[in-house]
Amino acid sequence: VAAKQSQSFVDMVQKSRGAIQKCYEQALKKDTNLQARTVTLRVSASFSAAGQFQRTSFTPSVSTAFDTCLRAVAAKWQIPATTQAMTFQAQVSLSPTG
Repeated sequence: VAAKQSQSFVDMVQKSRGAIQKCYEQALKKDTNLQARTVTLRVSASFSAAGQFQRTSFTPSVSTAFDTCLRAVAAKWQIPATTQAMTFQAQVSLSPTG
């Protein structure tokens, strides 16, 4: 069950990749101190037994604007219900496009 749920989470993060990339690009525009470089983001998210998103954390922190945007994206995530709460991790590489 855990492996299947973990794959569901990784798939969900990949489907959200465009939205996460958009958060990154908006952060680059808002904060000139950010270096336009590739960032490998480690995303961790916790879900209740009912599959509802509870909280997320990620490293490294890019900027306040990015963190807020990513939390808004993550708040929409949901996994199939299970018998217990679970936490998953995935990695996303973000690169400036412009």
